[in-house]
Amino acid sequence: MIAVTLAFALASAPAAPAPASADIGPEPAMEAFAALAEAELARKLNKPQKVKFEWPYRLVAGPAGYSTCGRAGPDRPKGRMEIWVTAVVARGQLVSARWATPDGMLEWDCKRNVKKGVLVVR
Repeated sequence: MIAVTLAFALASAPAAPAPASADIGPEPAMEAFAALAEAELARKLNKPQKVKFEWPYRLVAGPAGYSTCGRAGPDRPKGRMEIWVTAVVARGQLVSARWATPDGMLEWDCKRNVKKGVLVVR
């Protein structure tokens, strides 16, 4: 009986208004985007080291800002694999920057967006 009452109450409750689209500002130049993203990604490293970043894809506008996927690897490769990275910038400020984790979700998402044509080579 309580479950039925609760179900009717939830069904008749007014829907929450859709969130307003955030003002993400103008699209940043890739150099400005890369400078913000790379500084934060380098700061997140456990051991300070020289890292080479590549941002081969165009920026994509989204609800939180402009984002893209890239790859990072040691400045002087010794057979190590490159790691996927991503960042989001809005209004000239960094919103987030992430390294891929061992679960592979970021790499999977980036590759899926390339395959779907969301991320386009610059």
